[in-house]
Amino acid sequence: MSAPTERTPLISNKTYDAGCLACACLDKREAAAAPQKEKRIIVPSKMEPKTLLANERTFLHWLSVSVLLGMLALTVLRIPTSQGPLFSFLGYSLLLLCLGFMGYALAVFHNRALKIVSGERVRFDDNKGPVVLAIVMILAFVFTGVAQMGYTM
Repeated sequence: MSAPTERTPLISNKTYDAGCLACACLDKREAAAAPQKEKRIIVPSKMEPKTLLANERTFLHWLSVSVLLGMLALTVLRIPTSQGPLFSFLGYSLLLLCLGFMGYALAVFHNRALKIVSGERVRFDDNKGPVVLAIVMILAFVFTGVAQMGYTM
């Protein structure tokens, strides 16, 4: 920082004479009004076990829904193929969806676990997965019911 010269502004719009020693020291009001640099204290976040357990619980809930979808698929596959190839197609497609949701649940579980362990401050909620799962489950039950009604009548 350069020494104050004739008519050099130190703080605000006030000017001070270079020869005056009292002018080199700012009065208390100006020093308090001067913007001070904020020091940020970085505290490492503590990883709590309940966060990891909540992630594991969510994973297990997703797996349980996937198992229900798989059981529906196996039930549809048990319908005799003499009724038509529609049930085989529906059963195998539900089985593939079941495996896809299991893979998705595993990927989300690992992704969240890495974020939790690394201490990142991000949102952990999932906006798309539950909506897609609900739509697939509704469509699966509707298609299975319509197909069974069509072949039993």
